[in-house]
Amino acid sequence: MDIMFKICEEEGVDLVIMSEPNKKKVAEGGWLVDTKTDVLIKVINNKMKVRKTGVGPGYVWIELDSLVLYSCYIAPNIDMVSFQTYLNTLRSDMKKHVKQIVVGGDFNSKSYLWGSNVEDKRGQALSEWMAEDDLKVHNTGEEPTFVRGRAESHIDVTFSAKTYRTGEF
Repeated sequence: MDIMFKICEEEGVDLVIMSEPNKKKVAEGGWLVDTKTDVLIKVINNKMKVRKTGVGPGYVWIELDSLVLYSCYIAPNIDMVSFQTYLNTLRSDMKKHVKQIVVGGDFNSKSYLWGSNVEDKRGQALSEWMAEDDLKVHNTGEEPTFVRGRAESHIDVTFSAKTYRTGEF
């Protein structure tokens, strides 16, 4: 997380979303976190005006002037019923907003839509869930979103939602 702050400073990053953060660092405060501290949002630029914030099971969100940003995490070991319940809860929360929505997170699911060479059941379910609301995936290229040693995968995804009341991206 110290490296993250250094990169934010060097690159002029305004805010950060993160899954599975260092819980000791998060305990120092200043983070918007979910109830299990699995996911967070940190506003780096104090000039950014945060209108509202919210917390749900495995996700947090902030409302800015122009959009609502979600940071999400779904554990890799939950069953498909719990996975679908999570997605339905997230959708219900997203539909409360009238601004454009951007969602980023570790969904621990693989799909061709976000660069994976394989598609698992969770990836298929998430892809179908996204299609139901015409959500747009923003992952591009072939770079993996998770790397640990020699292990690589495409389990993180960023997507946006049209505003539910106006129908625009």
